[in-house]
Amino acid sequence: MFLAAVPDNPVDRNNYCLALRSTTMKTQSTTIQMAPTAGFFSFARPFALTLLLAAGLPVTTALGSPAGELDPSFGDHGRILLRETVFQDMSGVKVFADPASGKLLTVATGWPYSMLLRFNSDGSRDSGFGNQGAATLELDDNHLNILDVEWLAEGNLLVTGVMNAYGDPNNVIHGSALLARVRSDGTPDDSFGNQGLVILQRGGVYEAFSEILIQADDRIVIFGSTDRSGRVERILARYTQDGLADTSFGDAATPGMSTVSVAGDREDLLAMVQQGDGTFMACGNTASSNGSPPSREALVVRILANGLRDSTYGTNGKVLLAGQQNGLEVRDCLALPDAHLAIAGTFGRGEEQRAAIFRLTPDGLLDAGFGDNGIVVLPTARSSAAQTMLLMTDGSLAVAGTHTGLAENGLHPWIDMLIARIDPSIGDIDHQFGNGGITAVDFGMRDYAGRAAPASIMQQPDGKLVAVGAQTDPGDWWDTPYIAITRVDPYGSGSNGWAGLNQNFVSAPADGGAVVVQVRRTGGSTGALSVDYRTVDDTATAGSDYVATSGTLSWPDGDMSDRLIGTTVSTAELATNYEFFKVELLNSSGGLAVDQATIEISRTAPPVAPPPPPPPPPGGGNNQGNDNVRGGGGAITLELWFLMGFAILGSMYRRAPRYRGNVGHDP
Repeated sequence: MFLAAVPDNPVDRNNYCLALRSTTMKTQSTTIQMAPTAGFFSFARPFALTLLLAAGLPVTTALGSPAGELDPSFGDHGRILLRETVFQDMSGVKVFADPASGKLLTVATGWPYSMLLRFNSDGSRDSGFGNQGAATLELDDNHLNILDVEWLAEGNLLVTGVMNAYGDPNNVIHGSALLARVRSDGTPDDSFGNQGLVILQRGGVYEAFSEILIQADDRIVIFGSTDRSGRVERILARYTQDGLADTSFGDAATPGMSTVSVAGDREDLLAMVQQGDGTFMACGNTASSNGSPPSREALVVRILANGLRDSTYGTNGKVLLAGQQNGLEVRDCLALPDAHLAIAGTFGRGEEQRAAIFRLTPDGLLDAGFGDNGIVVLPTARSSAAQTMLLMTDGSLAVAGTHTGLAENGLHPWIDMLIARIDPSIGDIDHQFGNGGITAVDFGMRDYAGRAAPASIMQQPDGKLVAVGAQTDPGDWWDTPYIAITRVDPYGSGSNGWAGLNQNFVSAPADGGAVVVQVRRTGGSTGALSVDYRTVDDTATAGSDYVATSGTLSWPDGDMSDRLIGTTVSTAELATNYEFFKVELLNSSGGLAVDQATIEISRTAPPVAPPPPPPPPPGGGNNQGNDNVRGGGGAITLELWFLMGFAILGSMYRRAPRYRGNVGHDP
């Protein structure tokens, strides 16, 4: 039996055994594992799978639209993955477009350093900046772990975070909050604060500034935290544009800053925005110490323009999006022009968790006119999350987040960046954006399922969206984060997208039969896309252990449906318990993501050996000492064993039709 790719249109189906192209391009591959399958009549499963493949399933074509495609003129077909800038831990990244030059400046921070990277408008590194486009950011020998960055009109940067933190990345035991102004080359601007620095002094062991808000009058509002009381307290501070404390803001006891206290809750306020009337909205999550497990709810707090909490908002100054909201969790918030608040996060739990946007009225209620009673859930196939948002120049809301794939055999699933666009007033999803409303950005990782997540999203002056974040490779000994950047054209760029394997490790049935690997198209549907495939020996050998296959997969204009590559494995005995071969993708006419899958074949489970017959009783019963009688006793034992074996086989036969019936083979 031989199975190759099964196209889902008649023309391609007649030519599905095309030879490999001679073009030499980058190769990608996936590993397929073949796991043992229990069952006396397990031949039925590969036969059923063969019928599905022969039918060309799936045959549904999802017509896409040019809107929301990756920009093929940027980086590697719309993406940049910087694996040479190695971080042991990454706190965040942010990207800005220089309106004068069109160049992109990315600020990346983590452990053990922070960096500035500058790119030309096409995504190539700006060799005239720093060392081949990169510069390490150090402030007078003070290491800064940056948590937020803002671009200033003159091209300088405001950066804030934690200075001189020590301890390992997951257990920082000391740090001082820092605000600094740096020039575009990363050097400190000494005219700001005290020789370019502003340091928070509240008496805590670990203090941090995490968010910058620049007001219309150029005063700087900083959101941060301190542990001076033995627990984390959120603080709000305001400085002049020169880095001096604004004493007209905050508590009388601490001019220039205030404490955002939510008594009785273990709050985790993640983001803060300022509304048009000058008030601030802080959003996050809170957990009650009562109950087991503790209840977790979304939390929103309103703060007056002078930095003091608004006790008239919600209940005693706070709104809890209560427990009736199934699995609601907040990741980010955004002030809308009509005084409403948009919240990005998740809705649902476990495999049912989906990226969601919530809209609150000015008095803190879910807006019934937005989506489904105030909630819009993005239509992803599997679990997803909304991480951050941006109000675009056309008035629509761009959402960036993550989309998780299906883990195979307990291995790590892939995680794509996702970008979507919705109407911020009524919640309508733009289903002409990307593939049914979602643009998936697969950064690939050779033969591992990479995991990418956005940290921020911005819009260039030409309207294109740039999302930046990090991708980790689960194949690394340490989950090293790499800088990941993508550019999406919300109005159409003509990208034919990326081809990539859905799985990187697959199990084949131990008793032989069909093996199938899915190939998906992401990032664009304009025009045709094609990719070659082939099988490659590893410890398993084509001809004896599996059937070699090769050919070409193709997608016509607008088609985003999955393709299948199929082959079969032998029922012959393996030399070892497990053997492997690979399926590779190569010579893509577009981009190429995860390109290699490993297929594991496991040794066929041996038949169960019958237990040895029990020894005859001593003396042979009533004829003790008579050999013939003892022999008669042995004959009786053999008969019992024959009946036992017949009963076992009969039981197995009676169970078989229930399995075969699933594929239409009942007698």
